[in-house]
Amino acid sequence: MGGNMSEKVKVRIQTSCVVKYDQIVEMTRDAWEKLKLTPEKKMECQSFSPISELLDLADVLDWSDYDEPELTVVDDYGKPLLPIDFYCPEN
Repeated sequence: MGGNMSEKVKVRIQTSCVVKYDQIVEMTRDAWEKLKLTPEKKMECQSFSPISELLDLADVLDWSDYDEPELTVVDDYGKPLLPIDFYCPEN
């Protein structure tokens, strides 16, 4: 007999995609002057960029497909279960 199909498993999903935004936001001249002084590294950092606070993240212009998705069944600590049970697109 096969395993219990209603059994729940935890699956780690690792992938990326590019999301594009094209929005116009309003700010004070002072805020604009401060924004122009932001270092490029900080501007590009998703978690610390002031852009994150300015964008309406739900208003997406375009996005790319998922890049090489990896899906693996893991335990409560995120470690792959043995034998490793994973998504294999060749199947």
